[in-house]
Amino acid sequence: MDAACFGVRLYNPEKHIVEYKYGIERDVIKPNIIVSMDDHDNYSVWCIMNKKEIFINDNLTEYTKYTKQIREVSGDLPHSLIFYPVMIGEKVLGVITVQSFEKNAYTQYHLDILKTLASYTAIALDNASLYENMEEKVKERTLEVVKQKEEVEKTYENTRLLSQLGKEITSTLSIEEINDKAYDNVNNLMDAFGFGIGVFNKERNEIVYPLYVEGEEKFRNIVDAVNRERLAGICY
Repeated sequence: MDAACFGVRLYNPEKHIVEYKYGIERDVIKPNIIVSMDDHDNYSVWCIMNKKEIFINDNLTEYTKYTKQIREVSGDLPHSLIFYPVMIGEKVLGVITVQSFEKNAYTQYHLDILKTLASYTAIALDNASLYENMEEKVKERTLEVVKQKEEVEKTYENTRLLSQLGKEITSTLSIEEINDKAYDNVNNLMDAFGFGIGVFNKERNEIVYPLYVEGEEKFRNIVDAVNRERLAGICY
């Protein structure tokens, strides 16, 4: 048939758009275009929404069957057009179109050809989509496995460090030394810019930090245990 223009447009229901994935006009490949499904003066949109073919042999007089106005997305204005929905069952995958710059270029015979081509195209697109999705699922699953492996390794290492810390501080009698060893290990597990171990002094009702670390500084700190405006007091 006369196929001065030929195109395959894909329907993306998630994004509510039609993607002009492949188009050719007078042997020139056309750039990809995206059209909103809200554009009701677009033939591809009508074809997808109604799940029916468009058959026109005189665009200037027959467009009113489908749209309120002729809106040519790109290129010259064709006079004869066929749009056929590409479907798997009731699911619309897109549209296939053939267009001519001549009037009365198409017959029922040409419509049947495009109908058959649309059926094969639907199977091809569905297979391609399944393959792409399968590849994406494999990538996602691989990333999940790698992430799980890293988490297990990190958990094991953290457990090892905590076990080592436990052995060290339980055999230490000096509060300052306990504080130093705990800080060195905790700082490997998390951001510990500020760190301290507070001991409650019952007689003074105070929380005493014999050695509080803040960045590069180390100092003694005391907090009123009943002071509800201090986090240490609230925690105690």
